Amino acid sequence: MKFLDFLDLIISGAFALAAFLFYLTHKDNLKVEEEKWGLTKSNRTILKVRAFLVIFLLMIFSIGYFFSFINSFSI
Repeated sequence: MKFLDFLDLIISGAFALAAFLFYLTHKDNLKVEEEKWGLTKSNRTILKVRAFLVIFLLMIFSIGYFFSFINSFSI
């Protein structure tokens, strides 16, 4: 196994960690913005959908790099 094979695993973990941290910060920021500005239902929905799309994209990248790591075993 080369380092480049393990690099896919490291990048996969980084994307998964980024998705988790984005989720945590978004949850806290949503509460703060709701208290500070009094968000309407439509604004809250837009923020939630945007966060879902970002987290979904990060998880897709994470899964893609993880399967790239798994495929490096088969030769």
